[in-house]
This record gives sequence, C-alpha cells and structure tokens, in this order.
Amino acid sequence: MSGIVVIDEVELHLHSNLQREILPKLIKRFPKVQFIITSHSPLFILGIEKSFGSSGYELYQMPEGRRIGAEMFSEFQKAYEYLASTEKYQSDISKRINDSRSKPLVVTEGKTDWIHLKAAYSHLKTVEDHKALFEGMDIEFLEFIDDMGDTQLCSLCKSTAKVKRDNVVIFIADADKPAVTKDLAAIPPTADTTEPVKHFRFHSTEACSKTYSFILPIPQHRELTPLISMEHYYTDDQIKSEVECSDGIKRRLYIGGEFDSTGMGDGVRCGKKSSNKCGGGRIDIIDDDVYKAEKGSTANIALSKIDFAENIAQRTVPFENVDYENFIPIFEIIREILIAEGLITE
Repeated sequence: MSGIVVIDEVELHLHSNLQREILPKLIKRFPKVQFIITSHSPLFILGIEKSFGSSGYELYQMPEGRRIGAEMFSEFQKAYEYLASTEKYQSDISKRINDSRSKPLVVTEGKTDWIHLKAAYSHLKTVEDHKALFEGMDIEFLEFIDDMGDTQLCSLCKSTAKVKRDNVVIFIADADKPAVTKDLAAIPPTADTTEPVKHFRFHSTEACSKTYSFILPIPQHRELTPLISMEHYYTDDQIKSEVECSDGIKRRLYIGGEFDSTGMGDGVRCGKKSSNKCGGGRIDIIDDDVYKAEKGSTANIALSKIDFAENIAQRTVPFENVDYENFIPIFEIIREILIAEGLITE
C-alpha cells in the first residue's frame, strides 16, 4: 500500500499513551505511505524518535518551516517518565486500599503523617484518662514511604468512594492548602439545622463506599497560624529539638519564621531550594537545605521529616517524653465516624 496521509493536530484525537507508543508503531507498519502530521504534543515527537531514530523522520517547526531535532523535547521525556512512575505509584496505593477489607483504614497525606498518627494512637490508647475515647477503636494506617500530595489524596478519596467495600476508609488531609483539599473538608451545617455539627465528610455514592474524610483540626496552640501540617501538632520547642545523627552532625527541623525573606537566620542560612518557605510569620516546616551561615559551610544541618518522625515514634532522646495530647482532636473525629458507621457506641 502506498499513498499520503495528512493528520492535523493528532493530539486532539488520541490519549497521550497512544500518541507516544501506538501511533509511531502504526506509522512504521506502512513504509510506503508518507505521513504528514501536525502536532503540539512532545509525547508524539518522542514516540517517533523512539520508533524511527533521528534519521528516520523530519521535524519542522511552524510557521517558520525550520527543521529541528527531538532533543529539544528531552525535558518532556523526563516529565513523561515521572508521570508514568507517579501513575503507577497511585495505582499501587489504590490497590492496597482496595485490598484492605477488615479494620477501618486511615489514609494520610504526607509520607510521615501515618508514622506520627500511629505513634500517637499506640501511646494515647494506653493512657488512663483517654480510655473512654479509644474504647472499641481498632484502626490501622496505610503505611507508605513515598510522598502523596494533597492532589493525589483528593483523587484517591474520590476513586475509593466509587468502590463498594466492607470496611471504613478515612482520608485525612493537612490544613495548609484549603483551596486544594476543600472537597475533603466537613460540609458546614445549614442555618436551620438542628443536627449536631459533623467534623467529617461522608462521600456518599451508590456503591456504599464507606469513605470519609476530614481536614486536620487546628490544635489550640496553632489557632493564630491555622495553615498547618502534621508536624505542627508538636510544640515549636519539640519541632526544634536537635538530634545527633550517625555522621556526628546535630540536626533539627526548622520553621520558616526563623529566617528572613532572603533566607538568613541566626547563624544559619537557607538554600535556594527552601527559600520560598522563609520569612517573618511563616510556619512552613523546613527539613533540608539549611547550612551554618559561616562562609564555606556546605553540610546540611536540617533534619529530614522522616528522621524526625522515626525518632519521635521510637521515643529517642530528646523525644522520650512526648505526650501526644495535641493529637486528641484527630481521634475524636475518627471516633465520630466509627459511631456514625455503628462500629462503636457513644
């Protein structure tokens, strides 16, 4: 078969995977057909490069008619690979959620949030003053080691709500990006309602999904700075506690307000990677790219969030006396949900 095929703006008609993987292979099956294709999609160009090699096709930039090479799109290749790995990771997480069919499952946003909550749960349920709160509560946490951002959490919650399941799944989002996580927040009561205020959202679908969500409640000591993440449940003194690491360097978490807007602090400086978190009044947690201010200092002195979480969970010095009292409101909301599902009694 021979001939000429003209396709205008091919990306309008095909999914990204078809653009990159399938269409170039289809074109290659017809060596006697000349394909003239316009596209704004770097993924299609990368697929052509992969299938034909740099000498097997010609690429022109319009309207100038200037011949160019696919190397101009190399950054998109990296972006595509990152997207593919992210989609696979989210698929793996979804499978783990759907495979959980027994105990109520708590799914958190950050890769260390579940460590803090699990440690708080293990400790608080043994405290005599809180036995009533934890009576009958038997929950588990989705444990993962990679980051799951707020957008991913929202997406997972929505997809989980479409699946019929036997156990409750509770999604908990940080309170630092309310515009992103508004779909996970509790729905405010109407003015004329007589029902008690609910601090959670039930994602009701025909699938009987038993899916719930809520935003981190604001602890009393953060009422003036409510855009918080899980680490903010600890006091500033606890957050700033130093830990001696295996390389002999003492490290700790830093808070954005410890630096001015240029990234300079008291004897320390913040690198470019984290400088957007710095400035008076900022409470962003900084866990990397902090150095001593002295000239030539290149050793990072910020403690990673994962090291902070693990030291807290293991109650190592100086965290041996952490009491987790600020976490109580989180478990009060979880209890509300379990009562609503009839899993425990009031």
